[in-house]
Order: sequence, then structure tokens, then C-alpha cells
Amino acid sequence: MFVEVGVLVFAAIVLWEIYLILTEPRNLPPGFRVPSLISLVTFPTNVSPHKRLLNAGLSSGKYGDVSCLRIGRQLMVVVSSFETAREALVQKGFQFAGRPSLEVAKQITRDGKDVVLGDFGPGWRMHRKIVLSALKTYGVGLSILENKISVEAEAIVETFQTNLGNPFNPRPNIVNAVLNIICAILFGERYSLNDPEFYEIERFHSSLTRIFAKGQILDIFPLLKYLPVQIMRDIKEAVEFRDRFFERKLAEHRDKFQDAETVPDLTYELLKAAQEANTDQECTTKEYLTDDHLVGTMMDVFLAGAETTATTILWVLAYMVSYPEVQACVQKEFDDVIGRERLPSLSDRGSLPYFEATIKETIRHATPFVVGAPHKTTTDTTLKGYNIPKDTMVIFNLWQIHHDPRHWKNPNDFEPTRFLDEQGKLLNVSTLSYMPFSLGPRACLGESLAKTELFLFLSRLLYEFKFENPPDVPPPDMEGTFGVVQSPKPYKVVVKKRF
Repeated sequence: MFVEVGVLVFAAIVLWEIYLILTEPRNLPPGFRVPSLISLVTFPTNVSPHKRLLNAGLSSGKYGDVSCLRIGRQLMVVVSSFETAREALVQKGFQFAGRPSLEVAKQITRDGKDVVLGDFGPGWRMHRKIVLSALKTYGVGLSILENKISVEAEAIVETFQTNLGNPFNPRPNIVNAVLNIICAILFGERYSLNDPEFYEIERFHSSLTRIFAKGQILDIFPLLKYLPVQIMRDIKEAVEFRDRFFERKLAEHRDKFQDAETVPDLTYELLKAAQEANTDQECTTKEYLTDDHLVGTMMDVFLAGAETTATTILWVLAYMVSYPEVQACVQKEFDDVIGRERLPSLSDRGSLPYFEATIKETIRHATPFVVGAPHKTTTDTTLKGYNIPKDTMVIFNLWQIHHDPRHWKNPNDFEPTRFLDEQGKLLNVSTLSYMPFSLGPRACLGESLAKTELFLFLSRLLYEFKFENPPDVPPPDMEGTFGVVQSPKPYKVVVKKRF
């Protein structure tokens, strides 16, 4: 009985794979197909995505700058060069502006009702406009934001001073500070490091890291979502936190909401848009302003804004410990330009080229978003002469783009001066194989905010302290661990006052 059933299942799988081969579109980019079961061995979920692509020869190697991979029923195109990425994201931006319907994203975002992972369309356009408006209202890059960041930077400095000379993990303080900037923009409030809710948020982050690192298996075997497997337990825990935390924040704001011209935070901005839509009889966008959509956008800003910036700061500190000569050059530039009578400020931007080059080189070398968020074609299109059917998932291999030896000399070396010209001035990165915030219509909404935070937080920390590796301890592991982004493995530092 069991043998017969096994034979039937195997035969069904073989017939399905044959059907996929026979119905596959013509003139696709070069590549290969992997049956669903074999994909778990070929592309193990415990390996970072850029390493999976490299091991399969899909990183500008055997198959060139654009390649094609089919895992079971899922067709995926991999872009591995800056020139090809520009063709797709800039020249044909709206044709590649969709988001694929991935199981983990559907579960976490209430079926794509958000900005980051939501599909291209009128709802996405509306929420993108609201977020951009709120960030502009809050004053990204202006004095109001600089003052907020300065307060949080001072809190980090005070905590670090209590640990002078003693090894400690900087992550909790960095995450707390960055999170407070996002909470100020989103909710108009901040958390202390000992706040129980902050602990819950940290658990939420850890849960999402596990989910996104292993979530591919649900797209290969969708039936697993009905079984009590670990990833579904993790998703359930994350969804329960999402519903409890963000719905409460939304309800609190709704209770206090008043229709005024000036709104103090992004959540009020969302509620204002929803109210205006509901009172306008001719409004055609009401369906995109349900509580599900509002919560999805709130969660996007909360997670994307906190996780990526905090991770980048932690990468920079890890590189400063591992490359003390670079840290010394950064601090010499501070002394030459700022002196020791005042603190760094946003007005110093442009006057500290080596420091800014060090941040850019860290982002290039570590590439926290190793493959970026997946895209989807919105129509039949072409790329480098190959046919790309509508609804094809497209992955941009940012790791390969940032380590392309055709653009970067000795790409595996950490060398900030590669971002400087012969006069020591910053190069225009738009001409380089460098796109950490992506390009085109789906480029990161928080790019300006992230750059402002990185400049102010890191300039203050490196101005105040010298960061060293603890005695008799290996330097930070630069391999990183993959989750929502690729983060440095936990490490400890020793901080000393510079003066």
C-alpha cells in the first residue's frame, strides 16, 4: 500500500517537472532548474543568499550578469552587475517595480498590505506618498531630527562611559538608540533600555530573523504552513506581537486623534489620510486605508528603519576594531576639522570625506542587504536581450555588485580610500557599482534618514571613544549571520576615552 502511494507521488512529481519544462517560456536568461526536493540540498536555508547564488554559479560567473533559476514552480531571475541593475531599476523601473507574493511576507504583512513588501499599485503609491510626506514633515536632515539624534547619541555615550575599559556588547544600546529615533517619528515617544516593551521588541526582531532566514521552504512546500513546524510557530509568535503592539499603538493614536493641520508623527499622518478618504464621497482609495494597511505601513517603518541602521552602525564598530589604522585616520580627521572644543554636527557633512568614505566602504564590504528585497516584473519585458515574463521574481545580488572585480580593485580588501579621488574628496557614488539603498521607484524610502543617523551617531561615538578588541579575544567575525539583514555575529568591545 505505502509502496504504491510512494510510486504515485513520485510519478506525479516527475510529470509536474516535465510539464514545467515543456511550458517554460523561450529565450530566458541562461541558468538551470532544480526540482523542489533537491533544492533543499542545493540551496540550504542556513546559508546566506549571496553564498547560495555563488555556489550555484549565479554570481556573474558561469551564467553571466543575468541568469535564470527555476526551483520547482518558481521562476527567478538573478541580476549580478550594476549596469544590468540600472537597466532594470532605472531605465525600466516600473516594469520591475512589483513584489512577489512570498508566503512569509503574506503572513507577516497581512497579505502584502504594506509599503516595503506590498505589490506595485495604487495602494503602494498612496502609502509611499504618506511616508515620504511624514518624513519631510518631521524634518529629515534638519535641526529637529539632529536634536533628537543628539539626545540618543548622548545616552549611548553615557552608557559607554560606565563601561570604560571593560569588554561589553554594544548592540543593546545601539539598537535602543536607533529604535528611539524611529519611535519618535512613528509614535512620538521613546523607550528606555530597561523598558519591558523594549525587551518584547527585541524578541520580535529575533523571531523575524529566524523567519526570513528560513522562510524560503514555505514557498517551495506551501503545505507546510498547515503543519506544526518550527517556522510556523515562529510566524505565529511574530504575528501575535504585531497584532498586539501595533494595533494598540494605532488605537491609542485614534483615541487622541484630532483633525489638525500639523500632525506630530507618522501614525497621525496615516489616520489623517484615512479620515480624509472616508469623508470624501468621490475618493477611490479607501480600500487601501484599512487598519490592516495602516498597521502594515507602521510595521515597515518600525522594522526597516531600526534594523538596517543599527546593523550598519554595529558593522562600522566591528571594522574599527578590526582595522585600528582606519579608526586612527578617521579620528585624526576629526581632530583636524572639528578640533576638541565642540562636538560633531550635521554641518560637518562634506568636511569629513575620509569618515564618510569609511561608512560607505563598510556598507560596500559588509553589504547588510546582500540581495535586497525581491522584485517582480509587472509586465512581459526584456533584460539584456533576454525575455522576462510577467510576474517573474527578480533578485538583485547586491553582494556581487559591491564586490565586482570589474569595478572594484581587490574587492575583498577593506579600503575606504577607494571612495576618494586624488584630491581626497568623495567620489560621486552614482557612477560606482554601489547601490545599498537600491535604485528606481522601489528605492529605500528612508535613505536620507539612515544617512543622517549614521553620520551623527558614528561621528559622535568615534569622536569620543577609541574602540579596541578585548585582550586575548579573536576580533569580530566578519562572516555575519543572515536574517532580515546580514548582521555581525555578537562581539564585545573595549572603549577608552580619547581625551
